[in-house]
Parts: sequence; structure tokens; C-alpha cells
Amino acid sequence: MFNATLYYGRKGIVLNIIFGVDLALWDLLGKIRQGPVHQLLGGPVRDELQFYATGAWPDLSKKMGFIGGKLAL
Repeated sequence: MFNATLYYGRKGIVLNIIFGVDLALWDLLGKIRQGPVHQLLGGPVRDELQFYATGAWPDLSKKMGFIGGKLAL
């Protein structure tokens, strides 16, 4: 489906729909096989991830355990 978007642009609602269907199919396959999707893709890649939070109080984000915060100007 994604390759077909080359002729009319790779943006907008069409891609959102394609990606939504793609995610739903992976989820369905995981449910059928009774296992997490990351196992279908080869297992976990890392033990932990780093996140940052966007909000009005970047200092609060750090206190909550995020690596940083982003403040909209």
C-alpha cells in the first residue's frame, strides 16, 4: 500500500489510514499468536528507553523521571 502512494504524495490522511491499518494488522497477528508484537519483530532491542516530556513546567518533568522537558514558546 505504501508504495502506491508515490504517485499522489506521501502525506495526509491516506498515509494515516495506511499506517492505522498496518498497526491494526500487527496487533491482530499478535492476538492470534497470543504474544506481544515485539516478539513477532524479533524480540526487544533494548531494556529501557529515555523520554522527555513537553509541558509548561520542564523542572517538574525532571522530577518525574524524564531526561528533560520542552517548553513551548
